[in-house]
Amino acid sequence: DNLYMSSGERAYQNFFSWLNLPPKFDEYIEGTPIPINHDVLLLIDEVDLYMHPEWQRKAIEILIDTLSYQYDGKEIQIIMSTHSPLVLSDIPKQNTIYLKPKEGMFNILNCDTRSQTFGANIHTLLNDGFFLSSTMGSYAYSLNKKVSKDLLQLCRNPEDERLRIVCRDYKPLIELIGEPMIHNKLNSIFYECFPELRVDQLEAYREKVQTLTLQLQEGILNRGRAVELKETLQHALVIVEAFAEEVE
Repeated sequence: DNLYMSSGERAYQNFFSWLNLPPKFDEYIEGTPIPINHDVLLLIDEVDLYMHPEWQRKAIEILIDTLSYQYDGKEIQIIMSTHSPLVLSDIPKQNTIYLKPKEGMFNILNCDTRSQTFGANIHTLLNDGFFLSSTMGSYAYSLNKKVSKDLLQLCRNPEDERLRIVCRDYKPLIELIGEPMIHNKLNSIFYECFPELRVDQLEAYREKVQTLTLQLQEGILNRGRAVELKETLQHALVIVEAFAEEVE
């Protein structure tokens, strides 16, 4: 019976079951007692495997609490591997070994050159601890890069009709971008290329703000709508600021 668990829940239960079993060997195995030495070496491969990010965030704390209870009085050394920045943020860099692939082999890097990992934010850990060139998905990164490149080229060559047709269709994609700084910058460049579209977009934002504000006043605005209202105001502000700059 799978106890109606997901694969992640079963893996989580199995992992901690193994941690809890050794101190109780004598209760389940007849014959010669199997004592646990005073010094315990625990090897864990992929400690974050199958774990939801919230489980990863709590994994080290739960692990320490479990070992402290089950192995009371023992000296324990833990060696683990992980691909999770959430797990790494509970480990000081002095206790970390960095492995980076090169020419078919793994090289050990000097941790003194890395940023501190303990209590670090996830973006620092992804960039520094896991050697990512970007914390954005590769597909989204490539599209954003192409949009930026094309819009900048259109700014330099406003008479390029072929490029104008291509860039004009980028507006829906720009609206999807969740990073405010990138979204606002691309929005600003887009309206520099297509100033005639700013008034229409600003009017659409105005109507949306009015609707959401009315819902807020009537007390029927949930958190998601409140965030939507905030983002709409921020997007509208980008257009207003662009107008202000032109007037100046």
